[in-house]
Amino acid sequence: MICMNCGMELEANEYHPIAFCALVKAGLNPLSVVLEAIGPLRDNMPGASPSKPCGWQYDESGEYWETDCGEAFVLLDGTPADNGMRFCCYCGKRLAVEETLPFRDLAAAEGAGDA
Repeated sequence: MICMNCGMELEANEYHPIAFCALVKAGLNPLSVVLEAIGPLRDNMPGASPSKPCGWQYDESGEYWETDCGEAFVLLDGTPADNGMRFCCYCGKRLAVEETLPFRDLAAAEGAGDA
């Protein structure tokens, strides 16, 4: 089923509010918008300390990203930033990504050999 407002493909009997459609049409990720909006609220709750970002480090041997919150995530291509990720999909904190990737260096070296 296709949403008549934003063109997003939906499961049978699935519904999303019109505000969701407006975000999709504007090229925004609705989940990122919500997490960004609730971040200050979470940080200002009684007894809460400002949340530290969730660090993601690339694990070369397993070709996945290890997270500070104890999870692992696989991206088929590029970094979290390359894929528009700004928040951890497990804990909801803002991402802090180590951007040094071995396959980027390899790709640059292979491209240099073509010249």
